Amino acid sequence: MELIRQIKQAEQEARDIVDQGRAETVLLAEEGRNKHAEQTSIAQAQRRKAIDEAVAQAQEQGQAEVEQLRAQSQEQIEQLRQRASARMDGCVERVVQEIGNL
Repeated sequence: MELIRQIKQAEQEARDIVDQGRAETVLLAEEGRNKHAEQTSIAQAQRRKAIDEAVAQAQEQGQAEVEQLRAQSQEQIEQLRQRASARMDGCVERVVQEIGNL
């Protein structure tokens, strides 16, 4: 009788150990999932930050290029105006001379 009781007690202890192992396994799996989710979230935040920084840098570079192109085009416009003005003065003189010769 004592032997049967000890066997049942040993079986119960074995079940308890198995149940405790299962519970710990479930807990460890949950912790692993949580850690993975946290790392994924951190990685996504870092990725978003890197993208935002790259976009901001590209915008700054684009704005600098726009300003440079505006300055160049304004300079070209001024050069064209000066050349046109010089040519116009010459043309006006010729027209005035031709009218004077009539």
